[in-house]
Amino acid sequence: MASDVKIKARQFARHLATLAMSRSEVSDFARGVVLGASTALALVEVIHRIERRGWGGGVTKLLAKIMGASIASSAREDARGEKESMIARLGLIPHPEGGFFVETYRTGCAPMTSRGKTAFDRETKREDGCATSRRTDDEDRGTRNHMTSIYYMLTRESDHQWWALNESDHVHYHHAGGAVTYHLARSDGTYERRVLGRDVEAGQTPQLVVKGGTFKAAVLEPGTEYAIIGEAVSPGFDFRDFRFVTAGELAVRNAACFDDSSHLIKPAPEDTFDHYYTGATPPQHYFTPERAEES
Repeated sequence: MASDVKIKARQFARHLATLAMSRSEVSDFARGVVLGASTALALVEVIHRIERRGWGGGVTKLLAKIMGASIASSAREDARGEKESMIARLGLIPHPEGGFFVETYRTGCAPMTSRGKTAFDRETKREDGCATSRRTDDEDRGTRNHMTSIYYMLTRESDHQWWALNESDHVHYHHAGGAVTYHLARSDGTYERRVLGRDVEAGQTPQLVVKGGTFKAAVLEPGTEYAIIGEAVSPGFDFRDFRFVTAGELAVRNAACFDDSSHLIKPAPEDTFDHYYTGATPPQHYFTPERAEES
């Protein structure tokens, strides 16, 4: 059903374009049709009946504008409700890079309990453990949890992810909401923008791999209320393998990238992050009946 609605939305959006509607109005209408399918399709049928009766393009154009604005407004209200519900139900908390997150998996450790660092409390540390190229002090010998995973959300109010560097590889998965544009400045000096989203026909990708050592920033699609994605990290995420990127570093790596997205450099970056986890608890869905008994 959803794919049929999208096809009809695109077809009708092209039709509306012939009525001299602005590009933004057509875009809002198409998005509204996808999010409010039954109401939108009923109104589309009304317009087609008006045309068949030969009542003129003026009436059609006016009605199209009215329904487009109405549907877009309703869709935005629905999206705001979905966003607030997801933040509450998933237990999302503010993320140092911007947006919100919750850790859902950490090999050998209950998620969220180690405050973004390597720990082993439910599983014996593997002798073949994962190691990164980083060595920060005697306590950090490079051993890492094999993998971590999080939900990550950008919202209209917190719509970007600051420039940052991670040593581990990341795989991003689009779950719901608007598309997200990633700015990637790789270690070889190349710069690329990729759009994480579900509209493959428009060039978006539902999955994005970012290699460790890449400078990365992200921006939520304008006009959308939120996007929620998944991030799998291997070796597992550790704040000792993470830092924010400075303006000087970005300019040296790629001048065009700096000119295009220097506004995404965090003005006053932190180097400690424990305070983000204050009051945070492991997500409920982590505690299966078997693990609840262990607790």
